[in-house]
Order: sequence, then C-alpha cells, then structure tokens
Amino acid sequence: MGESWEHLIVSSPASHTVARPAEHPVVIETGLRVPMRDGIHLGATLWRPAAPGRYPVLIERGPHRLEWRTGPAGEYYAARGYAVLGVNLRGCGESEGAFSGPMPGTPSGDGYDTVEWAARQEWSNERTGMLCGSISGFTQYQTAVETPPHLTALLVRQAGGFDVYRALNPGGILALALCQFIAADWTRHNLERVPPERRAIAERRVREFQDAVEAAKPGAVAHPSDPNRRTAVMTPTSLAQRLPLANHPFFVEIADYYNAWLAHPARDDWWEQGNLAPRAPAVQVPIAHLGGWFDGFIRATLDAYTAMRANAGAKDSQRLIVGPWPHGPQNIGVTQVGDLSLGPNASLDFFAFRGRWYDHYLQDRPTNLAGDPRVWLYLIGVDTWIGSETWPPEGVAATPWYLQRGEGTGSLAPGPPNATELPDGYAYDPENPVPSIAEGGYLGMGIDQSALEHRLVTYTSAPLTGPLCLVGPLQTVLHAASSAPDTDWVIKLTGVRPDGASIVLSAGVLRARYRAGLAQPAPLDPGQPTRFDVEMLPLSVVIPAGHRLRLTITSSDFPALVRNLNTGGEVGQEASGQVATNLIYHDAVRPSRVILPILEARGSWR
Repeated sequence: MGESWEHLIVSSPASHTVARPAEHPVVIETGLRVPMRDGIHLGATLWRPAAPGRYPVLIERGPHRLEWRTGPAGEYYAARGYAVLGVNLRGCGESEGAFSGPMPGTPSGDGYDTVEWAARQEWSNERTGMLCGSISGFTQYQTAVETPPHLTALLVRQAGGFDVYRALNPGGILALALCQFIAADWTRHNLERVPPERRAIAERRVREFQDAVEAAKPGAVAHPSDPNRRTAVMTPTSLAQRLPLANHPFFVEIADYYNAWLAHPARDDWWEQGNLAPRAPAVQVPIAHLGGWFDGFIRATLDAYTAMRANAGAKDSQRLIVGPWPHGPQNIGVTQVGDLSLGPNASLDFFAFRGRWYDHYLQDRPTNLAGDPRVWLYLIGVDTWIGSETWPPEGVAATPWYLQRGEGTGSLAPGPPNATELPDGYAYDPENPVPSIAEGGYLGMGIDQSALEHRLVTYTSAPLTGPLCLVGPLQTVLHAASSAPDTDWVIKLTGVRPDGASIVLSAGVLRARYRAGLAQPAPLDPGQPTRFDVEMLPLSVVIPAGHRLRLTITSSDFPALVRNLNTGGEVGQEASGQVATNLIYHDAVRPSRVILPILEARGSWR
C-alpha cells in the first residue's frame, strides 16, 4: 500500500488569490505590424493603460480573431497596469505568410521576434509574459524554448501540445472530432485570409460544417434496465462518417494542414518537429503549468512540467497546478463536471490567479508565491487540495488490480486471477461503433456511462471497505487477441456509486499496430494473444468506502476517435472495414491488470 496523504493537505489556490481592482482606463490600438526576421509582418492589437508610461507586457499568439480571443484578458490586465499584445500567427487575421496549423516545423523564431519587438516599444518596461492556453499554450512553450532575452515568466493554461503528435493522436488514434473542429473553427476565424477566388467555397464549407454540427444534435442512450438513467452521446457529422478519411475534400485549400495530419498516422520525422521535449533544457524562465484532470491535454501539461522540472535551465522555478476541470478558460474554477459535483474548493478566479503570478514576476508586487506548493493537486471526491515537491507525490505505490472472471460480469481485485480462467470476447463492428459521450470532460470524464456499459466488457471490484486514494499516472496492461490484423483498445476507469452510476475518471486508448511504439506500426498476428501497455490519463481522486472501481474495455469511441476499420491497411485510405472478434485474457500466464497509483488514507477525510 502507499503512504497516507493527509499530511499533504494544503489550502486551495483560491485562498491564496485576491483579485486586484482595476486601476487604469484602457486604450486599444489596432492595426499594429510586428516585423519578423524574414520580412514577414504579423498583425497585432494592443490593450494598454491610457496613461503614458512603460508597462510589463503580456503577449498572446494564436490563430483566432484577436478581439474575441485576447480581448477579455486585454481589458482585464491593461486595467491593472499591463500592456497586452494579441498577435495573430502567420496566415491568420492580418498577419502575412502562410498558416500550417500549430506544426509541423521547429519553432520559427516568430515568438522570439515578437517578444523582442515588444520589449523595444515605448509602452514596454522590457519585462514580458504570455497568455493563454490550448494552441496559445503551445505557442508559449514554443517561445520559451527559443529563449528570447526579454521573456521573464509564463503561465501556460492547458497547452494544446508539448508533443503535438500525442495531443492529436492519443495512443496513435486520431482525435477525429477535435481535429475536424479545430480545422473548421480556425477557418471560420480567418475567412478573410482565404484568397478571393476560393473565399466563396470556404464560406460555404464553414456553413456546411456548422450545419453538419447542428444536424448532429446529441442523442441519448437509456440504461437497458432503467430508462430514467440516460447518457448523452455524440451524433457523428457527415464529415466524420466519410470514408476514406484521407484527402478530405472539405478541407482542401481551406485547411490543408488537416489532410497533412491524416497523411501522417504514425509518429514520424514530420511529427517529431512538433515535439518540444528535446528542447526543454533551453528554458530559462519560471513557468506555472496549469492543467485539468478532465482535460484531454492534461498529458501535455504534465509532460511539459516533468521535462522542464528535470532539465530546464530554470528547473527550480517550475510550478504545477492541476484542478478538476475540463478544457477551456471558461471551465477553470467550475464546481460541477457532468454528473460529478466537486465542491467549493474547486472554484478559482482564473484571471486573478494568473494576475498574481505575473504581479510577482513582472510588477514586483508582494504575492507570497513562496508560500505556494511546487505541485498543487486537487483531490476529486473530497474537495481538497494537496501539495507536493514532486509529480507524482512521493509515497505513491503502483499497485496492480487484476481482471478476473466474476458473477455475470468480470471482477477487478488486488489478487491475481485463477490459472485457468477463460478469456472474455466481443465483436467490434466499425459500422456500429460505441458512441462517444457528448458531455463532461475528455471522452466523457465526469459522466455516468452506465447506460452504455451493456456494450462494453466490464470488470468491477467489490465494494471498498475503506476509502481509496489514487494520485498519479495510470496504466493498463492488457493481454488480448484479435481476429483482425489491427484493432483499437478503448479503456476507461470509473467509480461506481451505490446507486449504480458509473462515473468516468480516466481513459486510455491504443491502436494495436502501435503496441511497440507510436513510430513502429506492425500488424497483429490474428488470434495470437499479445501484450498491450495502454497509457491512461493520470488522476487524483478518493473513492469512498462502499463505492466500487470498474474497468471497461471496448474498441471504439466514435466520433471522438476515428474508427479502426480492422483491416490493417493504410490508415485513412480504406473505404470499408470488417468485424473483429476481440478476446481479453486474464489468467496466470496472461494476467491483464490496471496499475493503480495508490496513496493510502488513514483517519477521517476532513
């Protein structure tokens, strides 16, 4: 068992955060031109205090309309003594050049040039930070590894990638709904940049995408034995259903980077250019890495923190804050995710919290950052934050719980299975995939999925005799076979309440051909039992006594994840698929198991 976690309890980030009142009227300057080293100019908008003076600068770099994306932060921080510069990436808004998505390509130097240009302006005091998250979080990390001399500190919210391949292709499976939304959304924000001869078709395609989304309203699946228990599920758009997947005509000459993603299904040299981890040692500035347990990009947040804490030049000034939130600034501080009530300690004023970080490093205000833990983690289930010097916290015990035969359904238990247990089997038909959950966090986290579980293979523990604290990375070791040369594994860990609600807490996926590595595709030997190590999203949760743990397994989650057609053919080029019969083994020779990160709890929770 692990060590007790009660000694790690700390006060919440909200209790350390006091919102400063606005102090300045704000002026907005549009139409700024920021020169790059190759002669390209980027379009920018500036929010600054009306009074002449030199102010610390906060920069956001992204593809969206600046008044929509940077405007709220610009108004807020300019009123508190900052100059806020929103800058469009190349080929977006009023920026020259061509846009190719967040990658490929090593950092171009645009972040460096933007920071150094801002430092030379009459409204700058040469101290510089950056905003915000998702793709703008990725551009923050890009800028950090370029090491511009006047970059002072960063707070990165839920970065859309530190290693872009892993962000868009979890387990080697394209995050289909996300990638199609990205391409359509960025196009919508930049219709004026499409050449005139193609603008009409771009506008029509954006309308078609919006119409397709509108037509694909979420449906609901009722529990087979309780029609009052329903799970909202995604209805695939016509764009998602199209086969073959590659060379999608909707995006040709509109968002060609989407088809480029499809053309590189494995992690190859093209994708490796978007992997910033090897450049982490170059980072020379303090960074607060802010993530959410229910955010699909939480792995990018943790990867960036871990790499920089180990190797960055500024490794001793890296901080990690992870709350119980899904993706997006609007979700930072929410106290309800799907069917999961969190509690008041999950609440956080994100703008004020970020302001405290920058007030310390850019304005020299007293903030007592030294009193914050290096690693600040919210514990779901007990509305508590814990602090640690390390991620994961010291004392976590990686503990296997084994898949076993049970009464009616499979069981999950700390002890190993019997020597002669028979495998569990199911058929996966890509024409009838398991639907994606439409609400909550990534892959339905925070949602009761019990209405879908008649379509899944399930393994459930006995009711817990005491509370179970899980904090850290999670992995499933799966021994399985398929009748097909390729298939997918979609695994979720849930907490099962006494009323039967099965709340998704973590998820992990793997395309079978990538079992030896995301850069090493290899077909399966049909019918041959094979080991698969499935990385799941980390978690931080206390499961109460009387509740149970459940591991569910299937081979699809559509349209959140692209379907595996089970043919073993070239990804994206196939027009039809086949049914796969998949077997899950759990015997003494092939002990399938989930590796739980257990911190033992003693005493009361409060």
